[in-house]
Amino acid sequence: MKRFLFLVWAFSCCGWAAPELPDAKTLELVNQGREENQVLKAEQVRVIHPLSFPEVTMVGFIVGTNDCMAGQALVDGQLVGTSEACGIALRSRGWEAALGPQKIALALQWLEEAQLGFGDTIVKVKPEGFGDRNVHFRAPETLATLTGSVRVLAWIESPEGSSARRRFRRALYWFGKDGRMMRSTIVDSFDMEQR
Repeated sequence: MKRFLFLVWAFSCCGWAAPELPDAKTLELVNQGREENQVLKAEQVRVIHPLSFPEVTMVGFIVGTNDCMAGQALVDGQLVGTSEACGIALRSRGWEAALGPQKIALALQWLEEAQLGFGDTIVKVKPEGFGDRNVHFRAPETLATLTGSVRVLAWIESPEGSSARRRFRRALYWFGKDGRMMRSTIVDSFDMEQR
């Protein structure tokens, strides 16, 4: 019980919001324009409401047995892509006038609360037993460029699934000078036994 209460406290303080089923209006927006055989059911969709970005509702899609990946977003009731939602949210928080350190903080906040908000986490400290002779842990790396963009390169841990393995991926996220996420790509991966 103490662990459960700690987790509730930790998530409420860290800006993480648990994924939930979409309401009927959100599901209708997500399905708008889809062919009849591609219409999604509520159990195939999850939404989160990032605490630091109240105008944004991230829409994720269930992949496999337990994974949920961000696919779209609602910004003030309008369905947009995640890149556009990112740009709108970061610009409204002063992205274009911000200096490098503030942009890095905003980019990390977006990643942790919105883009990765369906259970993925940025790994900041090397997990015990992580790595082998080909895969090495590196703490998250950030770079704010003179052109106004930000790059984040970090190990991401996927949420615990039905597997007995922990899954990690090293991903690059590139935010443009207008705050939109210009690129996101996986550059490495590593699986290890649960401890």
